[in-house]
Amino acid sequence: MLSDPQDGLSNRPWGILLAMVRILLVISLVFGFGLASAQEVYKLRVRSWSCTYAGGAMVAQGVVENISKSRIQGLRVHFRLVEKGLQGVEGVPSSRTHGTNSAPVARSSLAPGETSPFSVRVPTSRRDLACQLWFRNPSVVQIPTQVPRL
Repeated sequence: MLSDPQDGLSNRPWGILLAMVRILLVISLVFGFGLASAQEVYKLRVRSWSCTYAGGAMVAQGVVENISKSRIQGLRVHFRLVEKGLQGVEGVPSSRTHGTNSAPVARSSLAPGETSPFSVRVPTSRRDLACQLWFRNPSVVQIPTQVPRL
């Protein structure tokens, strides 16, 4: 027991503890909401790109632009070869995927409005495959990107 029940203060230590827990909960919530709202929202636009067969590989190359309000660090291009007719980069079964690779874009840091060339290749003997690409950095799984159709 934390205090003598005869002094009339037997609930006081628990009341203080409960008040401290409530204060910590409020601080945690405020801090958590602050972190969530401070998370960067990245957006990219592919200005131009091509996908061609060269030297035993499909090669995707082009120029990507940072159209977000924040600098993007550690940007990588991801490239995948799939059977023609598949749309979107999510939900493609591995049985219909014929190779993947990724590479850093040429500039490791992109300020808002800046562009960077990119190039990535996937070895293959097939020339009848569709090309898909997307971008990410270490903190974002997939960055929303406007990619023109080929």
